[in-house]
Amino acid sequence: MVGVAATHFGFKLFAHHGSQNQPHLRKRKREPTVALSATETSPGRDDLSPTTRTSPLEPSYLGRSDYLDTHVPIDEADASQYQRFSENRPTTSVSEDRLPTLDDVLPRSTRESFLSSFLKRCWPWMPLLEPSSIRAMFDSNPRPTFLMMSILTAGSKVSKAFQAAELGELCYQRAKSLFHSGAEDDILNAIVGTVFLQWWNQTGPEHISMDNSSFWLRMGVALAHQTGLHKQPDSRDHQSQLRRKLWWTLVSRDCQIATSHGRPRAINLQDSSVRPLDPRDFVSFDEDAQLFISFVQITQILGDLTQSCLRGDLTQQRRIEIESSLLSWLRNLPRALHLFNRETHLLNPYSIRSRQLHLPYFVSLIILFRQAAPEKCPSPVSILAAGFITGIFEEYLDWGDLLFVSPASIFYLLVGSLLQVSSHRFQLSASTAGKETRTTDQAIEQLKVRFHTAFGAERVIKATRRLATAGSLSSQPVQLHLDPYHEDFFSSFGPGLCSQWDTIFKSSQAQANIDGAHVMDLLSSSTASAYPSNTMAPDGTWPAVAPESHALTDDFLSLPEPLDWTSYVPYVNTNQFETNGQWWWTDHVP
Repeated sequence: MVGVAATHFGFKLFAHHGSQNQPHLRKRKREPTVALSATETSPGRDDLSPTTRTSPLEPSYLGRSDYLDTHVPIDEADASQYQRFSENRPTTSVSEDRLPTLDDVLPRSTRESFLSSFLKRCWPWMPLLEPSSIRAMFDSNPRPTFLMMSILTAGSKVSKAFQAAELGELCYQRAKSLFHSGAEDDILNAIVGTVFLQWWNQTGPEHISMDNSSFWLRMGVALAHQTGLHKQPDSRDHQSQLRRKLWWTLVSRDCQIATSHGRPRAINLQDSSVRPLDPRDFVSFDEDAQLFISFVQITQILGDLTQSCLRGDLTQQRRIEIESSLLSWLRNLPRALHLFNRETHLLNPYSIRSRQLHLPYFVSLIILFRQAAPEKCPSPVSILAAGFITGIFEEYLDWGDLLFVSPASIFYLLVGSLLQVSSHRFQLSASTAGKETRTTDQAIEQLKVRFHTAFGAERVIKATRRLATAGSLSSQPVQLHLDPYHEDFFSSFGPGLCSQWDTIFKSSQAQANIDGAHVMDLLSSSTASAYPSNTMAPDGTWPAVAPESHALTDDFLSLPEPLDWTSYVPYVNTNQFETNGQWWWTDHVP
């Protein structure tokens, strides 16, 4: 178990957390997790208890002593020991006994339903508090807190309860009011609450909003930097596990949101010294812990990839690093999370966890191997990856689980659908167009029930199809040859989920047979005329073999300059698609 989890230290993309690239950390007379009481002055480090904590005077993280030099140590802790000015938060004259209780906000049965839905469907992807602690919090607090209302808001999004949307809106508004009033004294609980509120996400990225997941992410990141979550906590701190898991949850959420919107990330990991997650960060290193670690890893790889695309620095070496990271992630995935049986290549029994976990992997392949030449068929790697995405969403529909997936799933469906619109121009892929289109449309309709962000994705897909149907089926001959190295990206899978599996692999095998026969012909003709076959020439050399005549359609060595792909974006005159959802798209749609 421990050996599996430890493999994430070998990921190439996580190398910048190593000591060779960490910023110089000057020893200070304070720790970011230590607070002074209102009656204390400025004692030395030895006088502070690592568990002392008084929220009203809890100091924020300050790193100025890293670049402010003096001949004596800089005491950042002393700088916080003054009475801060009132922040003029709204006050109320309502007495304590007249404040709303949990029962006033939400009926008991509905509350328990939302809480159960949260623990079952939201918590595995952000296991910040133990389920027993969450239930105890609801049992012991008769009046709602910001964290409690955030949990109920997230739970409403994945609940089948009657009027879940209407009651969830009430929970969200209550949580929002508590946050802005400063009612939550515990800063870590406040950050956790901002993470849970990202499930609400009623507004799509096409519109500016102070209620969407991007807004709440940045509120959480701002508080995280203030409290020093970006620095490795002292292992003796009783909150070190929570701090580390909370930091990596923010990193994962940042990668998902930035990728889905095509915008810069809020967190720069070069400023962080927090080590990757490991089994010691969990009370029990079970399947839930393995899922969370694997999920953080794959979302970070996807975030790094899309950031390189946006910045125009997806160099050949960078591509190799990302490819290696994807293969390493896939090979070291715990057995319980495998999509297929790796011995028989049969599809494992349905699990929404394993399906959701693999979606960012397939999206990464589509983006990494996108076609540089717009007139050509998409690469076979991308076509296979899109086929798996469609297969996973078809399973969601069959099992009735589309109501319980995360908002990022909308973007994953968008990526796969746009790739297929482009591949359907060619006869080799046209046979599956009807089924794949129906699956996409049905999935979008289901997603629109819960997330308004799906409306924007639907418009992008429909607009792309209209542009595509204006042209005729391409008569260009297509050879979807899969390079042996690229087969490694699918060596752990089988045909169970992908409708394009046989098309790609049969084409690749046929091409391999032709190439093999061609090489043998060359060997026979060249050796027969000069010296017997399978013998060394008089000068001590072996017969030269002519290079293969075919060229890989997805050879990254032939890609244009990093920024050239922007000229292939199909929505040249469609302003409503300019801000998101198209930045990675290079395949030509006539």
